[in-house]
Formats: sequence, C-alpha cells, structure tokens
Amino acid sequence: MSTLDHENYRKVIQIIAESFDSSEDLTIDAAHDQVDIFDVSFTTVQGEQKQFRILRKKYELDVIIKKEYFPGKKFDTWLSGFEYELEQTFLTNIKVDVDEKPVNYDITVHF
Repeated sequence: MSTLDHENYRKVIQIIAESFDSSEDLTIDAAHDQVDIFDVSFTTVQGEQKQFRILRKKYELDVIIKKEYFPGKKFDTWLSGFEYELEQTFLTNIKVDVDEKPVNYDITVHF
C-alpha cells in the first residue's frame, strides 16, 4: 500500500474523464476549506457537461459521481472498465468499493 500523492490522484481524475469521452476542457476546482476535496468538471465530445467530486485521503480516494450519468445498467460496465484502467495505470491490484446512494455512487478506491 502506498500513499496517494499528487500525481496519482490526477491520474485517477484523468481516467474518469476519459471514460466519459471528455474533451480537453477538464477543470479541477480545489476552492474548499479542506485541501483534499476537488470538484472536477468537463465537457464530453458530445457537448454534455459532467462533474464529479474527489476526496483524497492518505491511502484511498473517494469518487462521488451522479447516478444519472449511467442510464440503465451501464454503471457495472463502466465500473469494471474503471477498475481495469486503474490497474493498468498503477500496475497493481486495486480494490474498489461502491456505496449506492439515492443520487450518487460513492466509490472508494483503495491503494
């Protein structure tokens, strides 16, 4: 288990954005009282605005993403692709836990 440094959490942000076919306008807003909360927004190549929140911890990362981005049963497919990309990027097994809330999926990525 390694700590989650600056470059690693940015890689996770990039993986998520690319999974939604983002264009080049990725914005990371860290204007919070706590330094480890990031609101990420981007536009897909289809012109849709999307956003998610990242909470960075020492050995894990929480991703909060809206359920509306996954119509039908597309979340399971997206999640397995997300896990695969994480493991390819970090060259290690990554544990991912999902807590389904009424409006969001809370995804915890353990490093």
